[in-house]
Amino acid sequence: MAVLVQLASRAGEVVTRSELLEAVWGETVVQEEALTQAVSQLRRALDDDPRAPSIIETIPKQGYRLLAAVTRQPPPLPTDRPAPRRLPLVATAAAVTIIVIAVLAAGDGAHWRTRSKAVVEVPATAWREQPLTTLPGDEGWPALSPDGSLLAYAGRAPGSDAYRLQLLRMATGEALPVADGDGDRIQPAWSPDGERIAFARQDSAGWCLCVLAAMGGPVRDLGPVHWALGGHDWSPDGTVIVYSAKDRQEEPMRLRRVRVADGTVTIATSPEPLSRGDTWPRFSPDGKHLAFIRSDRGTTRDVLVTDAAGDGQDTRRVAGGFTTSGGLAWAPDGESLILSATWRGPYELWRVPVTGGEPVLLPAKGQRPVHPDCGGDGTLVFVDSVLDLDLQIRRLDDPPADAAAVAPSTRLDTYGRFSPDGRSVLFVSERSGARELWLLDRASGAVRQVSAIAGDALRHPCWSPDGRRVAVGVTRDSRLQVVVVDVATGLQRQVTPADGHYRLGHWSDDGQWLYYSRESGARWQIGRVRVDGTGAADVDCPGCLTLREEPDGTLFYFKETAPGLFRRDPHGAETLLVVPEDDGATTDNVKVATDGIWFTRRRDGVEVLSFRAFGDAQARDVARLPEGATGEFDLSADGRELLISTVARSGADLVQVRWAASADQRQPR
Repeated sequence: MAVLVQLASRAGEVVTRSELLEAVWGETVVQEEALTQAVSQLRRALDDDPRAPSIIETIPKQGYRLLAAVTRQPPPLPTDRPAPRRLPLVATAAAVTIIVIAVLAAGDGAHWRTRSKAVVEVPATAWREQPLTTLPGDEGWPALSPDGSLLAYAGRAPGSDAYRLQLLRMATGEALPVADGDGDRIQPAWSPDGERIAFARQDSAGWCLCVLAAMGGPVRDLGPVHWALGGHDWSPDGTVIVYSAKDRQEEPMRLRRVRVADGTVTIATSPEPLSRGDTWPRFSPDGKHLAFIRSDRGTTRDVLVTDAAGDGQDTRRVAGGFTTSGGLAWAPDGESLILSATWRGPYELWRVPVTGGEPVLLPAKGQRPVHPDCGGDGTLVFVDSVLDLDLQIRRLDDPPADAAAVAPSTRLDTYGRFSPDGRSVLFVSERSGARELWLLDRASGAVRQVSAIAGDALRHPCWSPDGRRVAVGVTRDSRLQVVVVDVATGLQRQVTPADGHYRLGHWSDDGQWLYYSRESGARWQIGRVRVDGTGAADVDCPGCLTLREEPDGTLFYFKETAPGLFRRDPHGAETLLVVPEDDGATTDNVKVATDGIWFTRRRDGVEVLSFRAFGDAQARDVARLPEGATGEFDLSADGRELLISTVARSGADLVQVRWAASADQRQPR
């Protein structure tokens, strides 16, 4: 706000960066990135596009200018007591408030269809958190029993690879094991009578929905084995469980109904073929409605409500525009939902009215509040999780212990990329409060912020061949877009149209073109565009996700409809090179070389870097990765150095909140 006050005091004039730094931070020593981030946050709050600004204009190499008109409020009526002698700043701040209100009011009211959300907050005084677990390790997926006396959850002890079901007595804090065995046991859900618990179990065949008695006993499998599960819930009459699942990697998640009595399964929803699909199904307390989260082809998450007895076609969107989701629960009155999701930043908890009205931002503490659940008395429980990712560099012929940290911080750092000359490392970091591009000079150790994109999420940055620019996948207006950033100046350009989803592929060898995959009906279509945003055209490869094109026109690509890495020569002949599902390689953890592919996979509980030559029948393991490696990696141009992302710190505890969903609300600050 202080930056906006200074700009408003000289509306229409250029205020230099040095003037703003001195006026706002005074004698405090800060880097210019602090000002860049402050302006970026203002633009997000005011819904101002830096490419076509209507409120704050960037003057290259100088500073900023406020374009919006400033209207000052009339002086207050005289009172018996003199007013404090701070009128200039108060008047300017009032003018700034008018600007903010005017900008928010200029929208069409469809806050959840745009990137501007009018936020209502619950007073912090009505929000009292109490830890339920403080043990080492991770606890997740809490579920309160119908009478509120027990809490089921999945816990993982330090050093263990698997989650186990536990029961916690709410009155005493005593923890009791429920189900043991190999593989994960997660996502417990109570039957309405409190006698049984449904949960997801993983084994070598895949994931299966299971049921057992709440106090222990034999486990019963419900329905078939699936490739993935995405949450489940009992119907209030206890006869049906609705769950989210898919049978193949390329499918969307679908909601299904399974009859508890005989295991009969029917399809409940049919999302678009290329979307991520439907997850987190939740029955309303009266059993009439079913809420769930639908994810599109990009990064948009919407909250939908449908008739619990219907076919899933007649749905109503009650909230949307989020980029990731961490859980969903009904409030006990059935009038609202508790949602864990991200919207231009970290995970937050929201109360979403199902009959209209603005979502309520809940004042949850911690870094990542996820997996909410509500008891009948209004008790809210959730997971307070911490995740800190660091980057490490090591030579391939050195042991993992010799890896060196890359610009360590206490926030998430990921997507590390060697520059073409190997002298710098580009990475995505949350150290400024939002995900932005940062650059490390390896010789000096200096780190600086490169971008001020202020997008919901940045993914898969990619250097241009000359090392002067970076292309990165960005979420804007709930759409996947491709943005090019000049590394020296930070100037950015969106090169893909704003009316679709575009997945970033790679640069052409001459650095003049960018390849992408765009949505085209029920499939993806490879295309390319010049770096100035002109000349967009399709490449003949329907349904493909491009990874690389050789100078002679040879394409390497994955398909949405079939597993495997494919190569197509300039004459159109297609060859299946490898089957990544067998090896563990996917579009997210593979690098294509001229003679094969590099990828990471987990072998006997250890993360390793592997290589599979195009002519070989099997892959070979090249390097063992350190404990905590996420699988995201990059190789230097000479193939001698490895840049990996690792978990530096993680943990998850259960938290209880005594709070009523109908608590008084207040308007935005």
